[in-house]
Amino acid sequence: MTTGVILAGGHSRRFADGDKALARLAGRPLIVHVAETLAASCDALLISCRASQQQPLREALGSHGYDPTVVVDEAVVGPLGGIRDGLHKADTLWSYVVGCDFPGIDTQTLEALDGETDAEAVLFASSGRTQPLCGRYRTEPTAVAADNLLSADCRRVTTLVSELSVEVRPGEHQPFAVDTRLKNVNTRADLDSLSVDGRE
Repeated sequence: MTTGVILAGGHSRRFADGDKALARLAGRPLIVHVAETLAASCDALLISCRASQQQPLREALGSHGYDPTVVVDEAVVGPLGGIRDGLHKADTLWSYVVGCDFPGIDTQTLEALDGETDAEAVLFASSGRTQPLCGRYRTEPTAVAADNLLSADCRRVTTLVSELSVEVRPGEHQPFAVDTRLKNVNTRADLDSLSVDGRE
């Protein structure tokens, strides 16, 4: 069994029009694109967000038939805090952790992270870099590692990855373009240039 954790608690400072989780692509909010994929691949769905986001995110997801568990970030300390809070609520051995601004992922993307492994995290690598905000994590050790880092006043997700045993899935070995699937939305220009499955 696997939990899907969507990270939605960012302040979208580089996005000109409010909360990017609610920005529309192909007629649906970005977070709905991600929820659709995770709901098809996971046994449970969690959203990690700030308190002020609860109602609008519930409404957006509910209007498309999704009723996830909403986890309010204990402290606004970036994506590492969202990972920590979301994984503490997950009760499965493994969790997918995906940012709300990765609308290009689909079930094939997540399936490419599956499989037997002794690692604590499975991540894609492309152009020499791993992408920690779209990955498969062993729930308990990742939550513990995130706790320890935040207790030491470290907020870097890259440091979390360095604390875990990681299995890397090279992008060039995948039957799809990893860079395209993992293109995230930080600005309005990113959104305007993005297509999902050929839809503008």
